[in-house]
Amino acid sequence: MAIGRYHRAHTKRWAATIERFDGFVFVTPDGSVPAALKNAIDHLYAERNHKAAGFVGYGYPDQEDPG
Repeated sequence: MAIGRYHRAHTKRWAATIERFDGFVFVTPDGSVPAALKNAIDHLYAERNHKAAGFVGYGYPDQEDPG
């Protein structure tokens, strides 16, 4: 598959949606990027390339750790 050329209708719709944005903020649990999100980001390289991106990680402190 060539970059930016998609055959499936749902991928074409998703690529068109991503193309409209100026940048992205990804919110992920525990400060890590899940494999499915990384795959999605990599798959739409042409649409997201050269756009600003930020990652926000969140989590809860360990209840057993007093610090």
